[in-house]
Amino acid sequence: MAMKNFCSSETILNRGSLVIHNLSQSPEFMVALLRTPHCYQVLEWCLTNYSTDGVIRRSVSSTLNRMQIYLDQNPEEQRRFSLSMEGQNREVLEQH
Repeated sequence: MAMKNFCSSETILNRGSLVIHNLSQSPEFMVALLRTPHCYQVLEWCLTNYSTDGVIRRSVSSTLNRMQIYLDQNPEEQRRFSLSMEGQNREVLEQH
């Protein structure tokens, strides 16, 4: 994921957040976004670290909100997502 690899480039994060925002408007792409390793975490990170960039703030907030609504409406995806997040968190802990 380019946003993770280039997290110090506000321009890339800005454009990436717009692309993900647009993709999140389609239920067909929502599953792919939720299953992309670290996508959710990178969006949360962008919201925390680039809160003064209006485009990033709006597009990421909207995307995260859409993701949560989708997960609330799709319990099986919620379960899969939770397991994936646990695995990713374990992976990060093992690297340190």
